[in-house]
Amino acid sequence: MRGNLRDRFIIRPLFLPFLLSVWVSKRVFSHESISFLLQLYTPGPGCGGEVFRFGVLSFQWPASSRRFLPRSGFVQPTVQAACAPCAARSLAHAFSRFPATLQPLRRGMSMRYLQLVFAAALLGIFSPLSHAQNSPGQFARLVILEPRPGLRSEFTAGYQRHLVWHKNNKDPWTWYGWTCVLGERLGQFMDGTFGHAITNFDHAIDPTGDSADNDRNVSPYADFVSHGIYERLETASTGALLPDASPFMALNTYTVVPGQESSFEFAITNSAKLSENQRLSWYKLRIGGQLSHYLLVRPVQTFSGSGALPEIELPAGLVQHVQSELLRFQPTLSYEP
Repeated sequence: MRGNLRDRFIIRPLFLPFLLSVWVSKRVFSHESISFLLQLYTPGPGCGGEVFRFGVLSFQWPASSRRFLPRSGFVQPTVQAACAPCAARSLAHAFSRFPATLQPLRRGMSMRYLQLVFAAALLGIFSPLSHAQNSPGQFARLVILEPRPGLRSEFTAGYQRHLVWHKNNKDPWTWYGWTCVLGERLGQFMDGTFGHAITNFDHAIDPTGDSADNDRNVSPYADFVSHGIYERLETASTGALLPDASPFMALNTYTVVPGQESSFEFAITNSAKLSENQRLSWYKLRIGGQLSHYLLVRPVQTFSGSGALPEIELPAGLVQHVQSELLRFQPTLSYEP
């Protein structure tokens, strides 16, 4: 370190693609052009103007900073909340102070080309973030709704409007919908999203907006009966993840004797070894109801085919209650991004 170099700059690994792109672009464009593009952003509300967050990235420009010397040292990282626009503003502050002798200027390049370079830099940052927020896994969210008497048509239309909200907000999750056609919950509606890492549920698309749209389009016509998070038991399941868009879904709900959950899971895992030619998925309720609660999901191609499914044989003394249902897939009440 030389002189009074108080400007220190340390970045998290995820920010490196952006800096690399900017480093390349600064060798093609003038610092005035880069500064202009970045300063199109304005400070966000409540930001102190010195500490910035860009996605999961945090960094700080000290108030005493008047120049950016890339060979001289680094800015200490600071983990505090602020806004992405302020991050861009801080970068503009830095690049506008690049010494002219370090900036090979090539004027006359098109703004369109500059924007493409900058967009590529942003993709380097946000693509890993988006992937991390929607990682594949074994968890599912299931919701049961009961349309109010005489309002089934209104519920259907309202739920379809709600799916338009998901589409317009670019929800990356798939939501399937079914109507119960055989069983104790006859006429009730079930929707669910499957194949998630548990942390995905911390990144649902705009929960406040989702709730508000539900209040406008769904809640006036149906009652929410239950909402639970389930985990697919991979060792007890065979074949590809279920449910899917098969015409029907056979759903068995098992209530296990308290204290016998481990024995039950051991039994269904052994059963899976004998059912390799079948395609089925077992789910265990993790939160949202009675914890000794398990679901068996099997695809069915025809209504009559549900009566020909093989029996699931389990040792005596493990199950308190089992409930069987058949659900019809509703493509117009489902959403795929």
